[in-house]
Amino acid sequence: MKELVTRCIDEDMLPAIVAILSVFISGIFAMRQIQKQYQNTIKQMREETVVLKHRKRHDRTLEALQRCWGLLVYTTDNENEQAIITYTVDKTEGKNVKTYYFHKSNINDFIANLRRFFYTDGWGLYLSKELKELLFSYERIIWGLKLPGETSPDDTQQIRNAKVAEKLFEIHRQLINVIKQDMKKIYDD
Repeated sequence: MKELVTRCIDEDMLPAIVAILSVFISGIFAMRQIQKQYQNTIKQMREETVVLKHRKRHDRTLEALQRCWGLLVYTTDNENEQAIITYTVDKTEGKNVKTYYFHKSNINDFIANLRRFFYTDGWGLYLSKELKELLFSYERIIWGLKLPGETSPDDTQQIRNAKVAEKLFEIHRQLINVIKQDMKKIYDD
């Protein structure tokens, strides 16, 4: 009888044991697949985050350069209402002699806009070291121009040393080149 009971249990239990084992083994494989899928998802999210951070930095740098370009309206040698330096040309003995002037109020506007752009708005964080150095070299020179002197009623003051004006125009040309180079680096990146 004992043998009969054991055989009945074995015959009845065997499919149940096999079913339990197959569910258990399937569960282990399913857990492994879920774990792999989770790890792949985390890896993909990290990669996407890196790409998004890079893209955000790219976009912010591009915008900073575009806004910096807007500051060049002050530094240009093309006469406009915001240009810091203007000049007259006199023909003397067949030569063109330039007399340079600066607009004190435009210097003040440029410095205020540069500081707002660079610090308050935070765009200076996205500029290259070379571009920052040029902007502040320009600013240092025009601060020197602001020092006491006689200003005419139209807010202009003559620049006694033509080399100062020429240096400012040279910095303007360098600013254009560096902004273009920095933009090219962004597009090539």
